[in-house]
Amino acid sequence: MKKYYDFTRRESGFILPYVLVIVTIALIVMTASIKIYEQEFKVTHHYLEQIKIETLMQMAYVQFHEDYDMNEASQIRTEYEFPSGSVDVTYSPITDEPDTLYFVVDTDKATRYTFLKKIK
Repeated sequence: MKKYYDFTRRESGFILPYVLVIVTIALIVMTASIKIYEQEFKVTHHYLEQIKIETLMQMAYVQFHEDYDMNEASQIRTEYEFPSGSVDVTYSPITDEPDTLYFVVDTDKATRYTFLKKIK
């Protein structure tokens, strides 16, 4: 006849606390993993938007230099449309300081960013 362990034959609930602890730990680990994944997704989205904004600004900067001669103009305001967004560029020469380009970048996902770039 097979011999059974005594603690498995008793009905005092010896195994249940261990199962509850293991299940609790597994749920905590899964919940933390899901939250980390959601946070990484948001960070990646913002990083891609930042790359898109910087690319739009650089494309507008190059296009502006091709279109206008800044030695002849007093003030210029133009808007460039690109597939991933639009850029509004304003050129305003300031006395005793380097000339300044003011960029307003709007992406196709409704993100807006503004910044100044001083040129020599």
